[in-house]
Amino acid sequence: MTLTRRELGLAVLATTLTAPMGAALAASPPPAPPAATVWAPVQAQPGGGLQRLALPWALLQASPAVPLDAAQVLDAWGQVLPSAWAGAPPTAQSRRELDVPLWAWPEHPGPLPREDLGTLVLELDANGGVRRLETRHLPGGPPQRGSGHGRWLLDLATLRGSAERGLDLQLDWTPTPAGQALSVALEGSDDIHVWRPLHQAQLLDLPAGAGGPALQLKHIPWPSEQPLPRYLRLRFDQPVALKTARLSVEGRQHPPLQVETLSWPAEPPREGEPPRWRLDLPVALRPDALQLQLPALNQLLSLRLEQRQQDGQPWQVVQRLVAWRMQRQGVEAQSPAEPVQATSARQWRLVAEGPVPAELASGPLRLQWHWRPPQLITLLPADPAALAGVRLSLGAAGPATPRGRLALPTLMPDYQPGSEYQLPLAPLGAPQRQAAPPPPPAWQDPATRQRWTLWAVLGVSVLGLAGLAWRLKGEMGIDPGAEPPAGGAPR
Repeated sequence: MTLTRRELGLAVLATTLTAPMGAALAASPPPAPPAATVWAPVQAQPGGGLQRLALPWALLQASPAVPLDAAQVLDAWGQVLPSAWAGAPPTAQSRRELDVPLWAWPEHPGPLPREDLGTLVLELDANGGVRRLETRHLPGGPPQRGSGHGRWLLDLATLRGSAERGLDLQLDWTPTPAGQALSVALEGSDDIHVWRPLHQAQLLDLPAGAGGPALQLKHIPWPSEQPLPRYLRLRFDQPVALKTARLSVEGRQHPPLQVETLSWPAEPPREGEPPRWRLDLPVALRPDALQLQLPALNQLLSLRLEQRQQDGQPWQVVQRLVAWRMQRQGVEAQSPAEPVQATSARQWRLVAEGPVPAELASGPLRLQWHWRPPQLITLLPADPAALAGVRLSLGAAGPATPRGRLALPTLMPDYQPGSEYQLPLAPLGAPQRQAAPPPPPAWQDPATRQRWTLWAVLGVSVLGLAGLAWRLKGEMGIDPGAEPPAGGAPR
């Protein structure tokens, strides 16, 4: 069989057109349906200008599967306004001095060891402050504060802040005629029963003599690596009649966090595996702290916090938490909010790492989610008509950098870190959901028209190949409808 150049060219052309078009049709998925849009009206401050928008939890909750980068600020006519994400909030430093309550540590006057052999009698108020401190070896009650003692208790339970650190401790005591050179050991405790060493220091109170000046050294620098305990005990090498103790502290105050109470459902139990509780968020977020609310008194739960972005990915361990609610010295207390150091994620999970009360093993866990809402800085128009219709829109995921998104120094001339939090706050109204618009007719969609054209060309090419094959069979003398001869195969 011999093919003419024309027939050979038709075959090559049809094959060339058919292969890539078939691959393109197989690879191109049908267009995704348009997504709904969630938006909230902006209650802008008069005059427009640079203002701050805090995205509330309700708005993010109503925008499932929409990344935060899709947020855009629109004016009354739908034009995108320039915006930028706020940076980390500034921290304010403050220094203050605290007059610390003093308690003479009860000691037996006889030959007993310095450590108390009897039971320590301790009475606390509702906030953990000391009301009474004595031992049963001293039936007359605690010694008078004005006398000299080797050990003193400093009550910091109700004075120190959670974000404060110690700077120095200034002491004053009743002097003796000969003066004193003292050695003191500092010990810390959170329950007055178990003590840990913190620091050691030398103190002086020597009167002037022989033409020399008086020497006084009555302050103790606080060790920077040691946090402030609830209770501080001073152990002197000789009796001292302390009069006052003043503690200087420095605090770093962050803007207050918002708190959301969330229920983490329990995952279906698995044989041989510990209980798990999982939280799926509509967008990727991170907590600054978590606080577990145990339902009953005298419960303790050890947990492992994990995170991931989506189903199918492995869980990443973030940290371990211990939640408790118990009665201590007649006062009910619970574990405080635990700071969390983690990146944003959509899926979070708690895994038990110890005994779990029966009522918690299969039920949900209630946790307080302490977080700082993301804040968007935007430039609002001065026109009252345009300002009245400004809204924040969270639509379908768009490009990596949405229109109107700028770097913060570009949006704010002469930018200084933290200066964006001095801008006026424009509150957001209740979130509203706008249904997705109906898809346009197929003939108006460019992608659909292109697919139809490819299908038409592919069909013509296939028909051309079929006609060429029929002609070739005819030139070879083969009747497509004839039966092959007996005992042989068709030529």
